[in-house]
Amino acid sequence: MKVWFGIIGYQALRRSDVASVFKLNLRIRAFVTGWNDRCHPIGWTETNAEVLKTANRSTTSKTSH
Repeated sequence: MKVWFGIIGYQALRRSDVASVFKLNLRIRAFVTGWNDRCHPIGWTETNAEVLKTANRSTTSKTSH
């Protein structure tokens, strides 16, 4: 989800001057509509094992807070 908002912020809202929440909403909706028109499935390059290894890695910090 964080990546999605980063894409919207970078591609749709960067260096824009939006005068109202209504206009901001219109700009975001226009971006999403265009995105959906051009969308395509993600081509994964990592195997399931590689993804799970990263997701399940142990923490390196041994701090006691």
